[in-house]
Amino acid sequence: MARNPDRYNYFFSGALDMECAEAKDGSHVYTQDGVRYTADEIQILNNSGGLSKKLHYAKKIFNGEIVNGKQAHSDNSSSFNRLDS
Repeated sequence: MARNPDRYNYFFSGALDMECAEAKDGSHVYTQDGVRYTADEIQILNNSGGLSKKLHYAKKIFNGEIVNGKQAHSDNSSSFNRLDS
């Protein structure tokens, strides 16, 4: 991970077992393997028990975004069945 101490604070994540870089303005975090978490995603994770390696790898593989259930199901025009019913 290239370091830019003017823009990022660096820390080690025990949950992910890798180094991370948090933007000094709090807008996002990058993990050592290149996954970007927005401030909104971090807030959702903190409110729902934290981050696991499984969730992290799913986000990485699918290049996904973490949203809360209310946001994920707010569009009733979706042709997909709800997974929680």
